[in-house]
Parts: sequence; C-alpha cells; structure tokens
Amino acid sequence: MAPVRFFVEAIVPGSIGALPVDGSDSDDALDGLSWLFPERSINQHGGAGWGFRYRSELFGWMYFQLADPPSTQTFELFAHHLWNASIWMSNLIERSAVQTPFKNDVELIVMDKRVLELGAGAGLAGVMSAKAGASKVVISDYPNQVIVDNIAKNVKSNIPPKGKRECTTVTGLEWGELDTDFAKTSKNSFDLILAADCVWIFDQHRALIETMLWFLTKSDSGIVAMFAGFHRPKGAGQKNGRGIVKDFFEMCKDMGLIIDQAWEQHEDGQRRPHVWNAEPGFNDDRWTVCALMKRAYTSDCVNWE
Repeated sequence: MAPVRFFVEAIVPGSIGALPVDGSDSDDALDGLSWLFPERSINQHGGAGWGFRYRSELFGWMYFQLADPPSTQTFELFAHHLWNASIWMSNLIERSAVQTPFKNDVELIVMDKRVLELGAGAGLAGVMSAKAGASKVVISDYPNQVIVDNIAKNVKSNIPPKGKRECTTVTGLEWGELDTDFAKTSKNSFDLILAADCVWIFDQHRALIETMLWFLTKSDSGIVAMFAGFHRPKGAGQKNGRGIVKDFFEMCKDMGLIIDQAWEQHEDGQRRPHVWNAEPGFNDDRWTVCALMKRAYTSDCVNWE
C-alpha cells in the first residue's frame, strides 16, 4: 500500500444514482467529472447534491452522496463538500489497519475501538473506521434531518448488512448540547474522537472541545484526532487560517487536551512538522494540519509552543 496517495472523484448531481455500489466502475457516469488535485489547489470536492467515490486499497471503491441542505443556516455548515482533512484522516485510518513497512510512521488504529465522528459531513472517516474494524462507530453532524439522513444513506451504501452496519449508528449532535439522551448515556464512552475540518467555525471552539472531552474516555489511551485545513471564514477579521487553528490548540490546552503528535500533510503527499508560528504569506492552501490529542494528564505530549 502506498503511504500517502489517495484518489477521489467528484460526480455531478444525478450521476450518483447510476453508480454501482458493488465496487465495479462506471466510466460513463464519470466522463470528464473528476479531480485528482490539478494545478490549482483544491481543498474541497463536490457540492450540494453531488456524489463522490473514494478508492480504498483495502475495500475498493466507496460511494458517497453529499447533502443538499435546505436552508442558508445549514448550507453554511459546508456539509455539502468533501474536505481534504476527511480524506487524509480516512487514508491514515486505512493505512493503520494494515502492517506498513514505514518506520516511525504515525498511526490511527481503530480496530476494536469505540469511535465517534463529529461534524462528519458525508461520513467518510466514520465509515472507514467501521470497515477497518472498530467495535462501535457513531457518526454525527449537526441535527438537521437532511444531513443526518444523508449520512445514514452513505452508511447503508458502503457497509454490508452482515458487515459492521449493526455496530454503526448515525445521530444528530450539536456541539455543547450535552443534555440529550445520547449525551447522557454516552459520556466518556469513546476511545477515539474524530473531527475533520471542524475548527474553522472559530466561535464554536469551546463547544467543540467541551463535546470532545465529554465523550472521550477517561483512560489515558483515549485519542482525539483533529485534522483541518487552514480556512479563513467570513468574520475572522485579520486572523488567517493558521491563526484560527492556533487559537483552537491554545483553548484545547486551557481546557485539558494536549497535543501528542502534530504534523502537516500536503495534497501531493509530502509531510512536514506542524509550523506553529508561520510568517505572513506562508503558503497554507495546499496543506492540512493533523493532530492527535490526549487528556492533559497523559504524559509524553509535545509542547506546542
């Protein structure tokens, strides 16, 4: 298995229904409608109502529908795109499921783990976790029925009934809303929390971290995997995407989550250490920051400063 490469094809609305779910190809439905990171930087794929297929070395082609949110509020959550952070996270989960020949390579092992995905969008990382052997997977996003139903559809399309589907559930979950039945019955019950491209919503950092800590096991083996592009949304003022990510990590530290490992992944497969204080104009468009975090009382965590 190649260490970092992946392949994603975005599919125009209406074509997804013509795509087979048995792993076979359908070139007619994809004619001229794919991306494999062309010359310009692309950190998101598809759009509202589009589909995409992801080529897994272990599981073959996986087919997903992107949601078509019904309102401006839910549309602005950007669950109708597939983001590079989700792709890199899924790629790492898959690579960690097999023995690789690469020494000192970072791992994200889900085998026999209880996994919760936050802000899942299409649910790629959660579905990959289920297929890679997680004992329990809950895939969540904002509690809008269109978004939640779309994730459930993707679970059904990619996980056979006699596979891991019985261990995989989908739920609506608003960050910081921890008085729901699901939150009350699931406190500290997950070994691994996945969050791909969630930190760009800078005014929700505290709610997101509260939610991570609420559901993460108190065992020192618990991990939060946070992967994110360096996005600069409206309302960010003078702060760039790297500054927003740094603010998130600072708040994590204050609230009890410490970075264990952090690196950056280029869209062409290069990897470098995370650059905490980059100079203005530092090229971030093609990079994804990747971090594995643990509770603050866990030892041997890196100093992010």
